Amino acid sequence: LNVILDALFIKIKYYAVNEDYYIKLIVNVACKQQSINN
Repeated sequence: LNVILDALFIKIKYYAVNEDYYIKLIVNVACKQQSINN
């Protein structure tokens, strides 16, 4: 389990550094949430 969590953490850190991707991901999720709500 710790190995999986470490891998996830590394991915999260990588994507957080890659802000453009991170912002697009947030916007994409927000748009999906909006679609579900409407």
